[in-house]
Amino acid sequence: MMKKAQEVFDRLPVYDTITWNVLIMGYARHGHAVDALYYFEKMQQHGFYPGDVAFIASLKACAAIMEIHRAQELHAEIVKVGFDQKGNLINNALIDLYAKSDLIVEAQTVFDNILIHDVVSFGALIAAYAYLGYDGEAMLCFNQMLLESVSPNEMIYTSILKVCSNLGVINRAFYLHSQIVKEGLSEELNISRALMDMYSSFGLLQELQEVLDRLLHYDVFSFNLLIAGFCKNGYDELALSNFEKMKAKGLSPNSNTIVCILRACSNIGASDKGQQIHEQVIRCHSFETDLAVGTSLVDMYARCGLLEKAQEVFDALPVHDLVSWNALIGGYCEQKHSEEAMSCFDHMKNEGFLPDTVTFLSALKACSDMQSIVRECKSI
Repeated sequence: MMKKAQEVFDRLPVYDTITWNVLIMGYARHGHAVDALYYFEKMQQHGFYPGDVAFIASLKACAAIMEIHRAQELHAEIVKVGFDQKGNLINNALIDLYAKSDLIVEAQTVFDNILIHDVVSFGALIAAYAYLGYDGEAMLCFNQMLLESVSPNEMIYTSILKVCSNLGVINRAFYLHSQIVKEGLSEELNISRALMDMYSSFGLLQELQEVLDRLLHYDVFSFNLLIAGFCKNGYDELALSNFEKMKAKGLSPNSNTIVCILRACSNIGASDKGQQIHEQVIRCHSFETDLAVGTSLVDMYARCGLLEKAQEVFDALPVHDLVSWNALIGGYCEQKHSEEAMSCFDHMKNEGFLPDTVTFLSALKACSDMQSIVRECKSI
């Protein structure tokens, strides 16, 4: 698309600020950040001074390729010509740029210099604080937004619900949910997912189920949140039953679904169900090379005591990583096959993997079990 646009631009008999702006914005919008910045410079070389549209496009381009130094030069130029006082569009682009660059102090400074904040500037700053793990600051910013009578949008609610989870503020979470319902946003998919994730983190599984049940349109990601929530909180049977409901609604599981369901099978020793899932994985060729699914199968078979199957799946994996080795070694340890566990430990090191805490704990358990056997033999 941009190739055609460039051809049209090149054939123009004369250029003006608008045509330059359209070209630069087009490159920035379609992910051609380097080209956007190149033509931003060319525009000035041809005697055209950039307006706010060109500056915003260039800031987006800098954010895309992490050209922080260039972005700070643009910021200085924006302040010099007074564009930062013209409205919030450029300032919001600056907040977004600094937020994506982990420069939260600079983002806050730009925000503080805005005379009248809008939902976009609040949204950019709240999302930045939430993304970087500054949950308290994100909540303070949200409170400031309410004091300034700015209504939250879908993006802000999504960010702040995650903040509620991290801070453990259940009452605030309930209040926000009630506001979301009042504003008619409860059926928005991103908000529904954020609510489900939040209730899962609180262990409020009835509320989690209710959010899914009220959805007009289901998708695999929403069911994944529900299944993961039940599994994480020890309700593995409910996780399995909702997996069946998901399939009954015509939704195909993805790798995250399979991993979670296999974990539920492991937790309750449902090897028959686990083997059914394995057969499904074999039929669905897209999972054949998925290391996370393969590792989960190893873990499921090992924890269910089917060590030969666990070893068979492990051997068939296209590549091994530390997690898959830990699953196999841990499985042998759990089933008291200490010699096999130590043999795997040696093989893992021979493949160039450095043991982590999980590996060492399994190895120590294997050694302890072997010493117990030796002591028992000596006492006979």
